[in-house]
Amino acid sequence: MMARWCKGLREVVLGSASSEDGYGQTLANDLHALITFRRLRKVPLTWQDPASYPGDIHAQFRPIHRFGDAVVAYRPEGDEHWFIVSRDWFGWPDPPEFALLCFAADGRIAMGHDFHHWPQTWTRPAG
Repeated sequence: MMARWCKGLREVVLGSASSEDGYGQTLANDLHALITFRRLRKVPLTWQDPASYPGDIHAQFRPIHRFGDAVVAYRPEGDEHWFIVSRDWFGWPDPPEFALLCFAADGRIAMGHDFHHWPQTWTRPAG
């Protein structure tokens, strides 16, 4: 009984290998995203219009539609592709208005985090 409980707890915290998109939304994923976002919101970042992405965002990064209704910003960062998605419905009881999604070069989600307000140090795309 205790072994089964420990195995279940381990899967909640660390996730299982069955996540096909690389982001199983485990406690470890959430903590990593929270810490990373808190650091990033203090850094001046200039975001581009998503139309500047060379290709079809939704075809290349299939899970993106799960997190929002519209891609509003794009930023290449090394071999990663960062996107800000917005939601038509947001605020309690719905999730926050925005989500930051970072995709690795292979299309797997490296990090994702919801947020309510656009950070003051970030520059929105023109338009």
